[in-house]
Amino acid sequence: MEKFGLIIAVFSEIKALLDEKGAVLNQIEEKPFNVYEYKINENKVLYIIHSGCGEEFASIATTYLILKYGVSTIFNYGVVGALNPHLKECDTCLISDVIQHDFDTDSVEHKGIGYHEEFETNTFHCDSKLIKKSLNIVDLPIYKLCSGNKFIATEQDRKHLFNNFQADVCDMELVGILMTAKLFNLPVLSIKGVSDSYQANVQDFEVLAYKSASIAVKIILNIIENI
Repeated sequence: MEKFGLIIAVFSEIKALLDEKGAVLNQIEEKPFNVYEYKINENKVLYIIHSGCGEEFASIATTYLILKYGVSTIFNYGVVGALNPHLKECDTCLISDVIQHDFDTDSVEHKGIGYHEEFETNTFHCDSKLIKKSLNIVDLPIYKLCSGNKFIATEQDRKHLFNNFQADVCDMELVGILMTAKLFNLPVLSIKGVSDSYQANVQDFEVLAYKSASIAVKIILNIIENI
């Protein structure tokens, strides 16, 4: 039996999943996390965890799925902010590389922002084999992502991350997922949908986030079911 894990951060993202697949999901835990079981077929089961917002919760939830449910592959989908000015709401992508924009020991290590001595890198990678398999199922662009514990709302902040890290999108969870999976030597695949762009009104975030998540969840489930 193949055991997969799917990590989802915020309410709009989990609501999109429940609206899409609620009838076939079995909620098996409420604390410390809401966990759902989705039996894809007799050979595949997907454990879905609602982590909460931010790198720390994402990392804890990833560890929980690995240690309690023995998942061998980690999937993630969610909404992101656009850093690339050409992106618009509901644009959807696969993520290749991730850098942690709010981790900075450069003044003592001189290795650049996002550098982690434990991993000897400042760039974390989603699994290239999973990306290749996914592209045989669905045609998506591949983007670089900045991750950090800050909601990037202003045009000034978006330009700063785009210019300094050459990243297309940003979120608050993926680096925590990738670092945890790297410690356990497990592959990660992430699908992201743009919820807020340069043109978006942040007041409309929840509506746009749900719309974008609804597109992303269909794609990630299609990949998981057919990979």
